[in-house]
Amino acid sequence: MFRRSISIEEIKKISSVTRK
Repeated sequence: MFRRSISIEEIKKISSVTRK
């Protein structure tokens, strides 16, 4: 699982960038 440091918002932002 992900660490508490990373929030769902962070993953959504990263997903948007990786979606490139």
